[in-house]
Amino acid sequence: MQGRHFINTPRAIEKLTAAGCDALVGADARNVLYLSGVRTFDTQWALPEPGTAVIVPVRDAADRSTLCIGAHYIPYLLQEPTWVPRVRCYDWFGYHTYVLSQPDPGTARSPLRADVQAFIAEHHIDEIANDIVEVTANALTELGLDKARVAFDDLRLASYVKRRLPELTVIDGHDLLTDIQKVSTPDEIALMQEGAAINQRALEKVIDAARPGMLWEELAHIYRMALAERGAVPTTDKGLMWGSHYKGEHIVDSFYLPRSDFALEAGRAYIFETYSIYKGYTCDGSRTIYFGDPPAAYRKIVDAVMHAYEAIETHLRPGQDSGLVYQTAMEIIHGAGIPTPEKTATATHGVGLQPVGWYVPYPAFTKIPQSYMLEGGQVMGMDVLYYGHAVHPFHFENQLLITADGPRSFFTKPQVLPKGLLVRDGERLSSYCPPVTLKQEQGIDLGNLRL
Repeated sequence: MQGRHFINTPRAIEKLTAAGCDALVGADARNVLYLSGVRTFDTQWALPEPGTAVIVPVRDAADRSTLCIGAHYIPYLLQEPTWVPRVRCYDWFGYHTYVLSQPDPGTARSPLRADVQAFIAEHHIDEIANDIVEVTANALTELGLDKARVAFDDLRLASYVKRRLPELTVIDGHDLLTDIQKVSTPDEIALMQEGAAINQRALEKVIDAARPGMLWEELAHIYRMALAERGAVPTTDKGLMWGSHYKGEHIVDSFYLPRSDFALEAGRAYIFETYSIYKGYTCDGSRTIYFGDPPAAYRKIVDAVMHAYEAIETHLRPGQDSGLVYQTAMEIIHGAGIPTPEKTATATHGVGLQPVGWYVPYPAFTKIPQSYMLEGGQVMGMDVLYYGHAVHPFHFENQLLITADGPRSFFTKPQVLPKGLLVRDGERLSSYCPPVTLKQEQGIDLGNLRL
């Protein structure tokens, strides 16, 4: 096998078998990346319909999994190989059967043209289908799955494939794939380490630049450019999240007002929420900065949140219910004697292929989020957010890997991102934090993980 192996194959087979399915067909752009390691136009162009599908059969997945993709993508696969052993192609805008088939003296000796033909021969691609429906139906038939029970993550593709294969039994595979993706593979973790290091450096540049009088959009531009220098992008056009103004008022708990440029002020706290995407995978983390000398009432809020953050590490282990994290944090916050403790939110949400993942059946985003069981190898954003307006807001979040030895933070390269509150007093940058120990700051060593 070549290429990065994002799919957790043993878990996929286990979940498919438990659901009584013979195979899985993933066509959502993120799921294509997960199942094959291939990033397609579908992902980056937000095409209105799937243009790629990956078939993972329960039986002999390592040898029979099949990538159904436009033939124009073969050059991509030459540079970024997929682990998927079988490739079946369809034409896209006649690119393969018309454009490439025309004699061209300028490319008669092209190594790319020769390698494309060699790829087609090596993968026994005897026919170039007309579209994604035809190639998917043909591949299922070739695999002997034309009368099977198959889970699809795209039910429009499923309905059209079933017109060609009327004896096929279609199952909704959305929740199934969410469950499979919950536990990351070493290749996924390694990629997220790369992305987190890029995101961390971008956040550090923002922190270094932040001063009273600066415009929020100036900081957002610094963040965007620091990501772009290393091949990452923000998840939204806003760049830095959270900073919001409405008619001159600083809005703490409406983090995505689209027009929110304003000048930073001394004597205020600001949340730098950083969401970035690197090679299709999301990184999430935040820090809060205060300009000036933080008053005692605000330091008390920081103390409460950080003591809560320390305490919940006990529950961030495999086999623990995520609801215990919320209960533990809220008990500490309510006992801390701070204003409006109810203005605290705690989120144990998944990070990776999705910016916010919740491992429960649809709809996952509800008034009171459902809890779920934590598992080793799960990557999550761990938030404790105090929204109170009476003093100042405070938000602390790391991206964590759940291991048998407790959580481990991705934000440790090339140095550990400071915990607690960042403080800019004049030109002096420091941090304030009560005496807490976060074992997560030991970082992630892929060679010595116990999941």
